[in-house]
Amino acid sequence: MGNTVIEKIDWEYSNYFNEMQCTSKANIFGKSGEIERRKRLVVYMKKYIEEKGAQDDMRLRVIDNILEEVDRYACDHPENTIERSADLFIAGVLQ
Repeated sequence: MGNTVIEKIDWEYSNYFNEMQCTSKANIFGKSGEIERRKRLVVYMKKYIEEKGAQDDMRLRVIDNILEEVDRYACDHPENTIERSADLFIAGVLQ
């Protein structure tokens, strides 16, 4: 795992991707929405974190699996867009 939040997100997504590669085609098809959502989150979170200058923020680095946490937050708040859910989660951590 890397030293910055962005490296951490890349590492977490790489692990998630490898996990999906070890599963059946039927399971991948069933999780296609989750896979696409996580891809969108990775792109958006990296951009957001760079813009906020939070690449080295320890509050984000100590979260066990930030990608999974933001994804769960987005699923728990379907009234928000994926991007808005990421904004709210990260802003809440950085307060």
